[in-house]
Amino acid sequence: MHTIHLYQDRCTRTCVSSWTGYNLTCLRFINEERNWIEAEMYCQALIPGGHLVSIHSKENNDFVLELAQKEGSPHPKIWIGSSDVYEDGTEFWTDGSRWDYHYWPTGRPVAGLLCNTMILTQNAGFWSDEECTISRFPFVCISHMDLN
Repeated sequence: MHTIHLYQDRCTRTCVSSWTGYNLTCLRFINEERNWIEAEMYCQALIPGGHLVSIHSKENNDFVLELAQKEGSPHPKIWIGSSDVYEDGTEFWTDGSRWDYHYWPTGRPVAGLLCNTMILTQNAGFWSDEECTISRFPFVCISHMDLN
C-alpha cells in the first residue's frame, strides 16, 4: 500500500493512500450520494474506526470544506457526522467525540430530529440540517490515527 506523509501534524504520521491527513486523523471524501445513515455505515465499513467526519474548530471546518471543494463535487452540501436524531436540540458526533464546536448560520438549526450537512456553495462552510433518510449527499469519512 502507498502512504501519504502528513505535514499538518506536529509529528509525522501516515494515512492510507486516497486519505488525507489532518491533526492525527485521516479523512476521505466520498463522492457518492447516500442518506446520512447509509453514509455513516459506509464510513464504518470502509476502515476500522471509521465514521462520518467530526469537526472541532474553525480551522478543522475550513480543512473539511477545502477537501470537499477540491474534489469538485457538483453537490451543494456534504454530510458531516453530527445529528440530533435522538433528542431534538441535543447534538452528537457519530465518532463519540465531544460536541465542542458548531458553525450554524442565523436561523439554524431548525426544530426536528435532523442530520447535519456542510454547505459547499453560497455561504460555504456553514452547516445546515436535513432529513436523515430522505436527503442524499456525498460525505467525508474520518479515521483517528492509532498512536500505539
